[in-house]
Amino acid sequence: MANILIVDDTIDILELVKEALEEGGHRALLADRADDCIELLKQEKFDGIFLDIFLEEGPSTPILQFIKSDENQLNPNLPIVLISGKVDENFVERNKIKVAGILTKPFNMDELLSTANKIFYI
Repeated sequence: MANILIVDDTIDILELVKEALEEGGHRALLADRADDCIELLKQEKFDGIFLDIFLEEGPSTPILQFIKSDENQLNPNLPIVLISGKVDENFVERNKIKVAGILTKPFNMDELLSTANKIFYI
């Protein structure tokens, strides 16, 4: 069982992803805003994160900056899977991040679960 953080600004997607991951035997926590995500990362150890590239408040850059920062004590090597309706390869380059995977919306739940099992399963 992996402990996975899901970050997306669409509540329906959050709920569907959470349900699929939990049915697959994982624990899933949700955040729909960057500041909520960062607070969870400060409080709990995660095995991976599904992160929407663009949130309602803007790009998810503050989350990525926190993950790379020295302030991130609990999750320094957190595997990141980006999710987005429009995958922007330049986003990855601009933020100098290494991602474990990219899922393009719409994705099916089998694909999501397979990705979680392959990348996050401890």
